[in-house]
Amino acid sequence: MSNYEPSVAPRMGWGQVLESLLGEQAHIYNEAAAGRSSKSFIDKGRLAQIKASIGAGDYLLIQFGHNDEKEDVERHTEPFGSYQAYLQQYIDVARGKQVYPILITPVQPEVYPGWLKIHMPLIQQR
Repeated sequence: MSNYEPSVAPRMGWGQVLESLLGEQAHIYNEAAAGRSSKSFIDKGRLAQIKASIGAGDYLLIQFGHNDEKEDVERHTEPFGSYQAYLQQYIDVARGKQVYPILITPVQPEVYPGWLKIHMPLIQQR
């Protein structure tokens, strides 16, 4: 979802191009930060900044997950515990400001060509 500099193109987050898909119907304020988890985003004060700038009728798109699985204490959350509690904080901020919270499924982390050869038999067995 993050914004990336043109120097790393074609790498870009989907939030970076969302406004071009919606046209003049919406304005996107992309506050995503690469490498953040639901926990570290809050701990770094980024949710507080969003809370100060959103207003009634806005939409808050919330997407976390693949950085929450990291083992470092700064980002790690438990799937059926602290992860849900952190997501609830985003929802509470949105609802408290009469904003529509939208939870988005996490994106697939990067997959390298060799991964498919190794894991395809496992996928086909399911």
